[in-house]
Amino acid sequence: MDAPCARGALAVLLRKTCSLGKAPLHYVAEGRGPARLIERLLAANADAMQRTAWGRSALHLCAEPSGTRGSGDGAEQAAALLRSNSPIAALYDDGGYTALCAAHWYGNEAIVKILLHSSSRARL
Repeated sequence: MDAPCARGALAVLLRKTCSLGKAPLHYVAEGRGPARLIERLLAANADAMQRTAWGRSALHLCAEPSGTRGSGDGAEQAAALLRSNSPIAALYDDGGYTALCAAHWYGNEAIVKILLHSSSRARL
């Protein structure tokens, strides 16, 4: 496989979703995967603005409690997503909530602070 073909195949794989509408970036964010993996996915042209079947972005998933999906508060993952310079913090899910709303709802102070101090136009 030549390099342009491989890049094209990678772009398709990065946007491929499961039945829940989640792409690889969503799973890494939700599972509290390494922030450097999020950065690598974004560098490979993963779409930070891609949404799940419920309109949730990877940033929304960082704001939720991790439960058994991973550890931590999602702050490192959220910071990596915000460094992508996309307007991800301004996205509303299908319920009309932003990631800031979700972080506040779930009591995730670390994400609330990151979003309020970011220059990403975070909205309630």
